Amino acid sequence: MIVLAHVATGAVAGAATGSRARALAIGPVLHLACDLVPHEHFASRVFEVTSGMAAVSLLARRRGVDAATVGAVASAAPDLVHVLPLLRRQRADSFTTARPAEPGQGRRVSASLQFALAVALLAYLCRGSHRDGDGG
Repeated sequence: MIVLAHVATGAVAGAATGSRARALAIGPVLHLACDLVPHEHFASRVFEVTSGMAAVSLLARRRGVDAATVGAVASAAPDLVHVLPLLRRQRADSFTTARPAEPGQGRRVSASLQFALAVALLAYLCRGSHRDGDGG
């Protein structure tokens, strides 16, 4: 999945658990499960990473460091192997299941659809949420 989709699904799962510890534990498992779904990526890795980081920042600003924010970070963290040179050398193959689309492999979830769904989920989670809890 695209980074933003990992952030959004991790945030939803984290919010559902209601616990930062459970969100932290479920994040990498959710990441792997999402990467097993046939999917596409955007051509720009910079766009993917930047949109994911912006979403985590938004969650932290709106919700603080709650279970949703921890779940978002935990679910997206395995993709750091793609952007940090040290981690890339020590590549954790268990989290690199995403493959480029090849002709004849069947349908894949488009990057645009993943982006749209992730934005909708994040908007829902951030709606009315404030760090100070005033709800306004």
